Amino acid sequence: MLKREIPDATEGGFLGAELPPHEVAAQKVGRALAGWIHEHHARSSGGVRVLRDRTTVVVYWKGTIPAGLRSLAALQPVPVTFTPAPYSLDELSTAIDAVIANNPGIVSAIGSEPDRSAVSVALFSTAPPDAFAQLKARAGTNVPIVFRGIIDPIPLGGD
Repeated sequence: MLKREIPDATEGGFLGAELPPHEVAAQKVGRALAGWIHEHHARSSGGVRVLRDRTTVVVYWKGTIPAGLRSLAALQPVPVTFTPAPYSLDELSTAIDAVIANNPGIVSAIGSEPDRSAVSVALFSTAPPDAFAQLKARAGTNVPIVFRGIIDPIPLGGD
């Protein structure tokens, strides 16, 4: 079983948890900006992340930032930072597909880095010691690949 992860909208904190007002504000801003991106079918170009401090909102964007998104960000009660993204979601998805296709049986989880700078992979514990080096050599992509660890998924079906 292969787990595929592509970060979306917000990160950090449980939305139902009791958070200080400034942290709640950042979560709401993150959701508002992510909603704009979704509504304007621009998910491949950009993504929103509320950082672990829960007060910092970052929009990663590849290409020209739409005026409507800049305007919405300027109206928010917490600062929003725009950061260039090296790769679009489409480019990362293509890289992920290539890594999976060229490395059968060793990748247990794969996704993109939240800032869209690389593909991150985890390997099964049964992968050979040089598996990550081999994976990078035959990845089939120029997108950087980072190692996140050894992960063996646990079946949740109760079997």
